[in-house]
Amino acid sequence: MTDPVTVRLVETLLWLCRIPSPTGEDAELANAMMDRLSRASLAGVPRRHGDSIVVPVTRGTGGPRIALVGHLDVVRTVHDGPPRVEEDKLYGPGA
Repeated sequence: MTDPVTVRLVETLLWLCRIPSPTGEDAELANAMMDRLSRASLAGVPRRHGDSIVVPVTRGTGGPRIALVGHLDVVRTVHDGPPRVEEDKLYGPGA
């Protein structure tokens, strides 16, 4: 894993998985995401609605609108452990 884009992606995913966000307790991750997004070059300003975040990625194309929807919270399981990469797989809460 020496490709810089891949390394950055893996580092970002590990960062996300390290921030606790069990269901009902995802404010810390939402705060961290807003901080990180505020430093990114985006088509528009990210908006927060409770612990939900809306991130515009295009602006004014007049074409169809697409929503990529996900969630920040995770369900605690007996398999939780420290976020890690083993071979080509990412393990950790929310992975």
